[in-house]
Amino acid sequence: MLAEDVADLEAHKRRMADGDGYRPGDCPHCGCSRVHVHSVRERKPHGAEGWPAVLNVRRYRCANGACRAIWLVLPGFLARHLWRVWETVEEEVLAPPPAVDDGEVVRRGIPGRTLRRWRGRLLCAALLLVQVLATSGEELLAALVTEVGLTSTRMDLVRRYVRQTGSVHPLADLGVLVHRLAPGLRLM
Repeated sequence: MLAEDVADLEAHKRRMADGDGYRPGDCPHCGCSRVHVHSVRERKPHGAEGWPAVLNVRRYRCANGACRAIWLVLPGFLARHLWRVWETVEEEVLAPPPAVDDGEVVRRGIPGRTLRRWRGRLLCAALLLVQVLATSGEELLAALVTEVGLTSTRMDLVRRYVRQTGSVHPLADLGVLVHRLAPGLRLM
């Protein structure tokens, strides 16, 4: 699960200080109204200057004996599956690529191979993302989809999203939006 409204470290710290801060209202799987704290896990965002080396995140367990689902709740600023904070990913992939990239560590301790993989994902077709956004029913997203078209790349989608919304963290914002509309679908 993603806590969409947690966009910075201070908001995360406030939520973690309160045992109920990240608790889902009901179990997303079965709807049970009792969800208990299960454990605290560590996330280690690599290459994130100015961020702590370790961030704690909470897991919750459904109290329904027939369900017992476990939910990890991540703050919105952590990129799922990338082991980075979105800020780091955005600074690297939205900036012009370095003139020399020999495949080794380039910037922030991020290997050149990782940077090329991230940039490659953004050059992939955005068709599935465009379809998800088109079916959202939101007027702003419908206009975005019309402007982007069906043959655009994910980077085209990100750039047009920035133009339309003025977002300063477009990968984070779009990543959260895509997850809300189609859980499990990744922006990159």
